[in-house]
Amino acid sequence: AAATHIIEATLADTLGLTTEATTSQTVHLVADMLDKGAKMSDIDSRRREVMKKSADLIHYKGELLQRIEFLLDGKLALIHIPWGEIEKYSPHYNPTMLALEELRNTEGVEISIGIKTYPDGKITGKLRASKPIAGDIAAHFGGGGHAYASGFKVTDWQYDELKNEVTKVANELLNQ
Repeated sequence: AAATHIIEATLADTLGLTTEATTSQTVHLVADMLDKGAKMSDIDSRRREVMKKSADLIHYKGELLQRIEFLLDGKLALIHIPWGEIEKYSPHYNPTMLALEELRNTEGVEISIGIKTYPDGKITGKLRASKPIAGDIAAHFGGGGHAYASGFKVTDWQYDELKNEVTKVANELLNQ
């Protein structure tokens, strides 16, 4: 069981062994865990089961995808999830994650950000990047994570101001 969980965590942290953080040591670790009894087919079956969505969620995903904003000449993809949608869909699936992976896989997109707004003034951001800048953007807002996947939570911003600042910071980092 431990070997299985180590592989699952490694796959999650390296986005399926696809980031620059993946080294030969990472692959050897996975191989060692397979030798200890973990089974990739079982891990993938569980992943696919967790990823299943209802027809209602698929329709909502379509709505989200239509609302994506492409900024910075298409290098930044942003989706805003307001409270009503969080309240309705979060019990079934994280609304941000419905769109975020599609954003990350969009041609030309280097950073994708899902922003949720809550009625108490809290705003959260979830970031995925193909360049190692997600952690730096999240850190700018007091958040954390790593270079390719990170997040933040703020309470002292309005959505439009935050969106402008995220765009500014992303632009600066993309142009370094």
